[in-house]
Amino acid sequence: MDDPPHQSTQDHLIGLVAASQLFRGVHGTHLEELRGHLESVIVRADELLFREGDAVEGFYLLVEGRMEAIDEPDEGETDAQPIVLSEIIPGEAIGEMQVLRGGTRSATVRATEPCELVLVPRQAFNNLLSRDPEVVAALVRSIRPRLYRSQIVETLPRLFGKLDSRMLRDIEGKMSWIHLPRGAVLFREGDPSESFSIIISGRLEVVISNPGGQARQINELAQGDLIGEMGVFTGSPRSATVVASRDSELLEFSKAEFEDLTRSYPQFMQSMMRLVDSQ
Repeated sequence: MDDPPHQSTQDHLIGLVAASQLFRGVHGTHLEELRGHLESVIVRADELLFREGDAVEGFYLLVEGRMEAIDEPDEGETDAQPIVLSEIIPGEAIGEMQVLRGGTRSATVRATEPCELVLVPRQAFNNLLSRDPEVVAALVRSIRPRLYRSQIVETLPRLFGKLDSRMLRDIEGKMSWIHLPRGAVLFREGDPSESFSIIISGRLEVVISNPGGQARQINELAQGDLIGEMGVFTGSPRSATVVASRDSELLEFSKAEFEDLTRSYPQFMQSMMRLVDSQ
């Protein structure tokens, strides 16, 4: 891989694209939209493919080697280490999120070993999207796990303070994902307090019952907000009913799981208590 790359034909590149997870099932005639536009890219070990904030010229398909997407520390955080958002293996797409949603690169991607990739330019891909709606559905399926990981990295430091890659892996091992469709109840007033949640996306309403039995909304919660933490700390039953006002994704921690985390990372409890005191 360290030698100059061979000159891949467009037939070869289209074949690599067709075999990828993203384009599997796309009709071969639709892939002809990409002919003449695909480029072979070689990246050496430890080199960057692109950096967070870079302009988006298209997205990549990893053919050979391994890469990782990382969240780099902010300027001035000299003692902070990058957080690995995801590891990328052959067949997976890289940077497709910004082609679909717009904006600049949301993470830095570097090679952990020599890599060969195929660059799919933005305009050629947009032309393909207009031909085959299945590509859009496949792209959304590909994006969702990494989008959630990015949201986790954005949201959790507010609860736990600064994280490194090991802490993030440990937290992910303790949490559970909850998908809450619009109108679904997370818990009801009077239920036992056995867990708390963090909103990753969506919106939820907090409702209490009046003496006459009528429900009254007292609060609305959005991304990054905690739900149910006070009951977990005090052991008291749920003081309100929480209902999704739109489709929502949450991270849930049982009381036992959080206690396990705080035994390994005592600072997590300190961060949580500061957050609760500020509310």
